[in-house]
Amino acid sequence: MSERINLTGVLDLMDDKTDGEKMTVAAIMDAFGSRGFGPLLLAAALIELLPTGGIPGVPTIVAIIVILFASQMVLGRRTPWLPKKLCNKGFKHASFNKARDKIRPVTRKVDVLIKPRLTVFVTPAAARVVGVICILMALTMPPLEIIPMAGYIPAVAIALLAVGLCGHDGLIVLLGSLVAVAGIALTFYWLFF
Repeated sequence: MSERINLTGVLDLMDDKTDGEKMTVAAIMDAFGSRGFGPLLLAAALIELLPTGGIPGVPTIVAIIVILFASQMVLGRRTPWLPKKLCNKGFKHASFNKARDKIRPVTRKVDVLIKPRLTVFVTPAAARVVGVICILMALTMPPLEIIPMAGYIPAVAIALLAVGLCGHDGLIVLLGSLVAVAGIALTFYWLFF
């Protein structure tokens, strides 16, 4: 099982391990590569949830990244891999810092709630199921890009699932699964009715 890490720790590692004006996917991967897929999925979901997710095309890039990472989880791969072209994608470091500073008080409060429990939902086999759910959520992101703020629903589900994996908290994984079911239902409703 991967090392436990909290939400604030993910934000701090993203910032500490990336320098320069541009924050690239490669730098984020370097920060979390040895800690499993949970922090990488969480980092991708946070990019969508923060104001950076409002930049046209970002939800689609985030979806591709989530699908690639989650697919590797499903296949049982231990270390993450992304194509070099995708690793060079990024956004302004200043935008992340501004958003991080606003969200940090919230992440500190959330971190208090995360603890190891219901660990049957964070075993390696359960992580594969989480990978499938993340893929389904990521597939809804590009079509939802046309509806303002709708991409937040799959991003919240992915973030909860990732936080559950990072903190070895099966209760959070269950909550993320419920949000995912609601997200899929809402996506079908918005797109087809």
